[in-house]
Amino acid sequence: MREHRSRVLRASGPFVLIALSLAVSGCHAETRPTVACLADPAYVPQDGATEVVVLGEVQLPGRVTYTSGLTLRGAIDTAGGLTPLAAPSRVRVVRGSAANACEQDVNVARIASGRIADPELRAGDLVYVGSREL
Repeated sequence: MREHRSRVLRASGPFVLIALSLAVSGCHAETRPTVACLADPAYVPQDGATEVVVLGEVQLPGRVTYTSGLTLRGAIDTAGGLTPLAAPSRVRVVRGSAANACEQDVNVARIASGRIADPELRAGDLVYVGSREL
C-alpha cells in the first residue's frame, strides 16, 4: 500500500479521505481492509478533537463545535435538523478510534417523546443519521 499512499489517503482537517477502490486493490492480502459496505461513511477521529461530526440525513451535514454538555439532539439540531428522508430510529453514535470504536444505535424519536434520555456526546464523536427505506 505504501506505493499507493498518496492516491489512497488524503488528510483534510480532522478527516482522512480513503479511496477504498485503490486501498483494496493496492493492499497485500494480509493488510487488506475489510469493507462491509462501500456506501458507509468513514471517519477517523484525531486526537485533540474539538468537534462532533454529524453525517447522513441532516440538513447541514458536517462538523459541529463541541461544547460541554452537547447532546445528540443538540448536535442534530445544530446540523439543521433531520431531512424528510431521515429515519429517527436509525441514528448511530460512533466513539473512539477506528481500531477500538464503540457504536451505539439510538432512536431519537424516543428521545423526543421522553421515553429515553438524550445521550451526551464527546469531542470526536461521529453521529450518522440513516435514511428511511423506500
